[in-house]
Amino acid sequence: GVNTPSQLHHALRDGTNFIEADVCWNTACAVPVMRHSSYSSRSMSQEFAFTDFVHTFVTCNFKVLGLKLDFKSGASILPCMQVLHDCQFHLPLWLNADICKGPGGFEPSVAPLEVFETIHMDRAKALDVTLSIGWTTFFPFFSTSKYTSSHIADMRREIDAHYIPRDVAITFPVRASFARASWSELLKLLDPTWRPKTSLTMWTAVE
Repeated sequence: GVNTPSQLHHALRDGTNFIEADVCWNTACAVPVMRHSSYSSRSMSQEFAFTDFVHTFVTCNFKVLGLKLDFKSGASILPCMQVLHDCQFHLPLWLNADICKGPGGFEPSVAPLEVFETIHMDRAKALDVTLSIGWTTFFPFFSTSKYTSSHIADMRREIDAHYIPRDVAITFPVRASFARASWSELLKLLDPTWRPKTSLTMWTAVE
């Protein structure tokens, strides 16, 4: 993710269309910061505060078309939404979090409610929000893992239980390593009779 001032300035100038950044919660200062970890306790002199990230993004951006925030802790979500609302953020915004346990994954550090409650708030309705909600996963070499029917059912159950309006766009991040073996299961997330605005986003890591 684009998590440092230098990375952000570079991305805003190199022709990048869509920026992804990671957000966690600084427990010492009780503020969201840019970092690829669930929590941080460093002093603010060592952190890139989310407020500073957004200020730079808004004031220096002339080309980037959208922003994806990958939330590593649920505590950071609502404060970030308030910052975005206050600065009248107007570009497409993806809110990403792993809310279910997936193939080889660990227990999620973000609770479904922490993501879904944002959609029912006025400050979120003023933004162009897409929910990007997925599963924690792990890919060992020579793995034959896949997304099972249980993984899909868990995700659908969480969405249905929290009464997400049907006009809210939802994309499901799918680890590319598992996609082919899981295709018949994943298609259940694209059923228009369930929800009319769903999609899949393939992602990969350095395996």
